[in-house]
Amino acid sequence: MNPNIAIAILLITFVLLIMIKCPITFSMIISTAFTMLYIQVPVMTLVQQMSKQLNSFSLLAIPFFILMGYLGLAFFILLLFGLVLWSLRSIGRTGYTKGDRTRVLAVSMFAGMCGVLVHCYFENIFEVPYMMAYFWSMAAAAMYLGYFRKRKT
Repeated sequence: MNPNIAIAILLITFVLLIMIKCPITFSMIISTAFTMLYIQVPVMTLVQQMSKQLNSFSLLAIPFFILMGYLGLAFFILLLFGLVLWSLRSIGRTGYTKGDRTRVLAVSMFAGMCGVLVHCYFENIFEVPYMMAYFWSMAAAAMYLGYFRKRKT
């Protein structure tokens, strides 16, 4: 059992499995199993060591982190969609009269909110604090103009 041959078996089988588009996880498992069989590790020890390494909290938590990321993204998109709908409803609720030009202000706030939203979608800078401040302040102003401001009768 030459250690150089064992390392060669490990690397060659890993690279070959990657080249045939086998997932990295399976490539690592299969190449490690071939190497351990070459160095004559008992099969039961091989199985025990592999199952012991898979029973870690970090590996078990990774799918839940991914799931929470998907759920967070879905609810964030739902929130943005709801803000757009509520802004459109607030524009519809504001009336345009000669003395009160609240509708013009509501439309301009909605246009600014949509501009920031489109810009942040393509530039991916929605996490920058000044862009969030612009967006949420315009969304709050549009909500105020349509729903929370007292109507003049």
